[in-house]
Amino acid sequence: MSPSVIRRLVLLAAVTLAPPCAAQTPPPAAQPTPLTLAAALAQARMNSQAYRQADLAAQLATEDRKQARAALLPSLSEFSQFIYTQPNGTPSGVFVANDGPKIYNTWVTVHGDVFAPGKWAEYRVAAAAEASARAKADIASRTDPISAMPPLGLILKPHEVRDLVEFLAGMR
Repeated sequence: MSPSVIRRLVLLAAVTLAPPCAAQTPPPAAQPTPLTLAAALAQARMNSQAYRQADLAAQLATEDRKQARAALLPSLSEFSQFIYTQPNGTPSGVFVANDGPKIYNTWVTVHGDVFAPGKWAEYRVAAAAEASARAKADIASRTDPISAMPPLGLILKPHEVRDLVEFLAGMR
């Protein structure tokens, strides 16, 4: 091997196997913000299975309504083609259609149901289903999330609940 090839291999090995250099110090980690009761309840509502299910049902109902509305619109389809038959040089041509050696065809079809009560009924049903799903999602967003703890009002007397809240508030 030539000395220049050896130098290149040594340089490549040194660059590849060298430990990474720290050019910059990492930024200090951001202090996490304390979780308040309101933020915890909002987060619990957003992660609630009932809320997610109701919200997804509302989104699906919206898409169903959009599809039903799109079915009311007219449709357009188009087909174009070019047919070329190479002539053999004679005036009549050989195996050439009556239109000539170059044939251009274009077909456009527009279709729309002017009076389609079935499609309008599907649209109205989809719109009503969307309104119902949105209402259920709204109710689910306002409902308190399910807790594994029983209501303290049923276990403790009112003065015991007051003392417990006072004790917990003093733990800050």
